[in-house]
Amino acid sequence: MACVTPTFRGLVRTKADLLILVEACLQGLLPHTARKPYPEESNSSVEAGNTFIYEENASGFREWNGHLPWISMERGVGLEVFMCISLILRKVTACIEYQNTTHCLVSYQPIGSSNASQLKTLKDFAEIRDLVPRNRLGVKRHVD
Repeated sequence: MACVTPTFRGLVRTKADLLILVEACLQGLLPHTARKPYPEESNSSVEAGNTFIYEENASGFREWNGHLPWISMERGVGLEVFMCISLILRKVTACIEYQNTTHCLVSYQPIGSSNASQLKTLKDFAEIRDLVPRNRLGVKRHVD
């Protein structure tokens, strides 16, 4: 059985970064994730820098928990940020709608600048760094 593969591996800092990653999926530059991780894959999938983007209807699932206990830290417009104390990680979730298709994003990001410095940013990826998200992309809600 192949492990679930992240859509992107790197530092995601802003809401604009999230939209660029979804735009990259829409253009076929990055793959959508086909399934959520199995419980035995938690150690490899819930890792700083891993971002998963999936189509809600096509994937058949709406909830993504990573099989670890998360504490909700903050909610913004369509975004929710969680923290997992045991791994010193934050999980950012968002759902972005485009042409009646919901693209859900789950991103595991490090807490603290020393851990973040080990990850590349979107600017380090030539194929996506200059992408401009289409106007009708908008964050609608967080992932349940």
